[in-house]
Parts: sequence; structure tokens; C-alpha cells
Amino acid sequence: MIYSPPERALAALHVGRRGAGGGIVGSAVGVLRERFRIDPGYAIAVVGPGICGKCYTVSREDALRFPKEVRRFDRGRWRLDLSAFIVRDLAAHGIRRRNIFSSRLCTACAPSLFFSHRRDGGVTGRHWTLAIVRPDPRDAE
Repeated sequence: MIYSPPERALAALHVGRRGAGGGIVGSAVGVLRERFRIDPGYAIAVVGPGICGKCYTVSREDALRFPKEVRRFDRGRWRLDLSAFIVRDLAAHGIRRRNIFSSRLCTACAPSLFFSHRRDGGVTGRHWTLAIVRPDPRDAE
């Protein structure tokens, strides 16, 4: 989620490895800049739960699309820390690090809290995020 309080502009994203590698974060910040005239320096971003870098195994091809700081080869498998990449990408697009909050909750490590497609072999439920920007009472005046 990316929210800019001065403009009351909100973007809710689902960022998987393809979207992250394809620049969805930068695209969202770009739309917020163009359409709502936000200054990313005033925006707040929240990275919700997702599979962590210890649990998220990807192909070599997918891993090498990301910077070495967020990927590693461990016990014969490529692993990707997608949350760390998203935080880096948000900062690279002008959102201040102090305004980026990451839950650091792993959907695969916490079966009592989350569904996980990978952990559960595709038999899973769904997660939801709800975001509301309430009308500014001053707008009614």
C-alpha cells in the first residue's frame, strides 16, 4: 500500500515476483505522481505479509532478475527476499525509508496465521487487504 496524506491518494498493490521484477512499484508511484500530483517524499508505504527469503525458492532465471542483495543460493536452491526488494524499490522511487513499514510476516512460516500456496501445495484460501480513504469533512464545506 502506498498512501500520500496531503493528497489523500492511495494505491493498493499485490506484488509478486513478476510484478516486482516488471516495475509495478515504480509504475504505481508514477501514476500517483501524474494523476494525483503526490510528492513521494511525503508518502507512506506498508509491505504486508508475504513469503520470506528463507522459504521463497525460485528458478535461477527468476533469481538473477533481482539484485544480489535480495537473492541467494542456499542448499542447492535459489531463494528470493521479495519483501526486501519491494522496500528497496519503494525507496528508489522516492519514498523515504522512515516512511516504509514492513510487516516482516512470512505466509509460509506461520500456518496458524496465513494461507500459503507454496506451503500447502496449491490447496489454500485467500488473503484480503482493505483500505479506505474517508472523505475529508472540509471538502463538504
